[in-house]
Amino acid sequence: MDLYVLPSKRGGMAAIQMMKKFIEWAKGKGAKEVYFEPSRGVKNNFDAMAKRLDMENISTVYRKKL
Repeated sequence: MDLYVLPSKRGGMAAIQMMKKFIEWAKGKGAKEVYFEPSRGVKNNFDAMAKRLDMENISTVYRKKL
């Protein structure tokens, strides 16, 4: 599954809100953890978002235990 934010909507809270909703959905489905893998071009910006969501950086992906 891909989450995508239009370039014109980036820089605000859209990505964080989408990720939070996905995490809530995954919890509701009984998931034990979620993984996000940012595309190469957004890796630097993704670090700050992942930190806000209390995610752990493991290699090229970020993990959040639920």
